[in-house]
Amino acid sequence: MPNRLKKPIFETGKHIRASESSSGLPQLDYPVFCFKHLDQDEYGIKKCDKNELALIIKCLERLSKLTWVEIQLAGVKGMGSEVIPKDQLGKQLPRHFTGDVTTIRIRFGNKKAMIGVRDGALFHVLFLDPKFTLYDHG
Repeated sequence: MPNRLKKPIFETGKHIRASESSSGLPQLDYPVFCFKHLDQDEYGIKKCDKNELALIIKCLERLSKLTWVEIQLAGVKGMGSEVIPKDQLGKQLPRHFTGDVTTIRIRFGNKKAMIGVRDGALFHVLFLDPKFTLYDHG
């Protein structure tokens, strides 16, 4: 019996970066969440209880169905986002994030926060702050 499957053709030299916009407009993209640079000490997974972890997963699931513009329009008290000046944070950003980056707070649960940096569609979650102790909330 002859082999009827064609061998796949692989193109070389073309790379797709995670931060590139699939729509051409980053605001219309759905968020992609990265935990590679998540704090491993005071503001990481280990400091969250089971209820807080469940709230984080529910939040990520809801956010993944919204575009970035919808997240921004959701308001700071709901599922929306808010810019937090990095000099107001009680911790330094990981050394990977240098220069003029904007730190963003997204709420999960009631008054619990995840803080990170957005790069196109990609959101690097850097800190989980369920106790609201990472920055001064005014």
